[in-house]
Amino acid sequence: MNKIKSKYHITTFIFGLLFLVSIYTWELLINYLWVFALVPAFIFGITFSIFFILSIRSNNKRGKQIGIVTSLLFIGLLFFQSDLLKSKKVLIATLWDDLSSIELILRENKDFELISNVFMFEEKFTGKYENKGNKIIFLDRPYDNDLIPDTVTILENKIILQFDSNGQANLGFAQYLEITLNELNAP
Repeated sequence: MNKIKSKYHITTFIFGLLFLVSIYTWELLINYLWVFALVPAFIFGITFSIFFILSIRSNNKRGKQIGIVTSLLFIGLLFFQSDLLKSKKVLIATLWDDLSSIELILRENKDFELISNVFMFEEKFTGKYENKGNKIIFLDRPYDNDLIPDTVTILENKIILQFDSNGQANLGFAQYLEITLNELNAP
């Protein structure tokens, strides 16, 4: 039994590492495994926690150190993946469709994020943009097809994607993004 207790640090390390990898690659796992991405993260996290607790109870010094380092790395990973270190959001707009949505986030430092959600599949595009009056010009391609053009127009609380041949805004179904936050043109 004492020999098994001395091995807690190895199991704690292995499952802690697997847990960190599953959290770090979370977006990739979600895209390929959908809701089943929770399974490896949950199993690795619970197993790591159990062996970390067993290391503490058996006074396994290396197991406790590995558990503390892994826990700190997990907290750090969540911190760096959060919005806390990113520039302030100055515009948020969403295009709603039946089973999908596209969210556009413009940041103060001229970075944009375009997040496409299609029934349990998420794709993220990032890049730089310029703002000229009521126009947003994407310097990097905002999407992998022609749905979002490289220049869009802000019109009241909407971002217009296309205009018809008469110069009128196309406000048909799924043809514009509805703005929920706009500090871009605020005085």
